[in-house]
Amino acid sequence: MDRKTFLIICVAIIILSDVLRRTLMNRISNKLTRLLLNGDYAAFDELADKFYTKYFVAPFNLDFVKMNSYLARGDDQKVNEILDHFDQCRLNAKQKYAVYSSAFYYYLTMEDTKRCKKYYKILTENPDPKQDMTMTHWLYDTYIDHGSKYLDDILNRYEDAPENMKPQLDALLARIYENQGDKKNADIYNRKLKEYAKKLDKKLSEQQEGKKDVE
Repeated sequence: MDRKTFLIICVAIIILSDVLRRTLMNRISNKLTRLLLNGDYAAFDELADKFYTKYFVAPFNLDFVKMNSYLARGDDQKVNEILDHFDQCRLNAKQKYAVYSSAFYYYLTMEDTKRCKKYYKILTENPDPKQDMTMTHWLYDTYIDHGSKYLDDILNRYEDAPENMKPQLDALLARIYENQGDKKNADIYNRKLKEYAKKLDKKLSEQQEGKKDVE
């Protein structure tokens, strides 16, 4: 075998190996995502702990999807553990935003002020220029600092905001007015939230009835 042929074969093997690795990585990642979306956490954990999963799926990607599974389950202990693990890792700006924005929203929901402040600080000190932090700042000021400094900004954007974003803005505005002690305006936006909740509940009920009819 001449040198040229040998080199061609070596390059072909490298390319095929890389293609195979990427194919297996995608298949495993897609299966993990499906299991997560279906709420099959037992099967998810089993697959995530397989030796070949750890070999083919990049460590950050595997840890990130694990974190999302713990967030979905509301497993506080596991969430805390994996975030503590991420704190010890060297992450780029994109990875930091992906991890710590999820952490911020989770602890905000859990009303864990200490951890919420921690991850807000990380996000603001290591910003990803490609990400919009506007909502994060609004939420932090409103729910953590109990402030109202973004009231005018939110009101200015309210009318042109997409309809699916209005409930979140309604909640923010209601809380901001509560922070100011303005019960009248707070009640206006709380009523809008209740109306939205009723519409959503009705829509979900209709969908359930539709499924029963099909069955």
